[in-house]
Amino acid sequence: MISLKKINFLLALVVTNSVGCAFGDYYNYSDCQDNNNCYSCEPCQPACCGRGYIGIELLYWRAFNSGFDVCIPGDVSTVVTPQGTVITDTSGRWIEPDYKWKPGFRIGAFYEFGDCPVFVGSLWSHLRSHSDGSRNENSIRWDVDYDVLDLIVGYDYDLNSCVGLRPYAGLRYARIDQKIQLDGFSLETALVEDFFLIDVNNRQDFTGIGPLIGIEGDVGIGCGFSVYANLSVACLYGNFKVHFHEFEQTIDTISFCNARRNQDASIAVADAGVGIRWETCYCNTQLILQLGLEHHRYYDYNRLCHGDLSFDGVNFSIGIEY
Repeated sequence: MISLKKINFLLALVVTNSVGCAFGDYYNYSDCQDNNNCYSCEPCQPACCGRGYIGIELLYWRAFNSGFDVCIPGDVSTVVTPQGTVITDTSGRWIEPDYKWKPGFRIGAFYEFGDCPVFVGSLWSHLRSHSDGSRNENSIRWDVDYDVLDLIVGYDYDLNSCVGLRPYAGLRYARIDQKIQLDGFSLETALVEDFFLIDVNNRQDFTGIGPLIGIEGDVGIGCGFSVYANLSVACLYGNFKVHFHEFEQTIDTISFCNARRNQDASIAVADAGVGIRWETCYCNTQLILQLGLEHHRYYDYNRLCHGDLSFDGVNFSIGIEY
């Protein structure tokens, strides 16, 4: 969980970077009569002065992680041979978390220099999510805390009056923690009670930093509207802190596992998004609204089992360019 001091520090960092023109050409599109120019009105501020932008995005994401499906015993049949040997045959079903949609947020600030179309910026994304699953008396719960800070620099290039491209590069810092809990998993038969019991409480904390590159493009469609798409990749070098705490009991065995492991590793990251923007000008201040879809994948993140960590969902943002 992020402390209040850490939140204040990150907010101060975002505001200090004060970075404008976040991935967009923020012109006033209010004149919809000129069909020959998608950006028919003048910018709210003279280009020589530079432009700043700050905004907040509301996220509604589903986090999911491969590798957490668990086979639990279901039907049990027991046979006693004439020699007195007990033979028990079990069959089971898979159980995994029912991955849920949860709200999060992203704060961004950008600045585009007045003498050249170069911009710098920062983005902080936060999500805290949990998912549950159950079958009979068996239950599974997965929790994840996601915090990512991107620091980027890019170039704003207009192919023509309606189409723009913005390649960018920078650094990504990520702190992603997850916890998995398994409880119950007991069976009773006419001959055997508590045939199988498991109690798992495992945790994994990851902190990493690495290079980030990406590109975004948009197409103006008139009257202040534009369609955008973006794609980025990153490679994070960091450390996994893994804590295993497991207890298993069967008819004739009891097993404990309480272990810790620190592992240095790198993981690849891919991000993609599409959406639509609307921009308008009020008294030398630009208002930008955005609605989009996005997907993020952290490859080979799950060190409690094996698998990738993914986030997908929608975003709605409100920003001001000044």
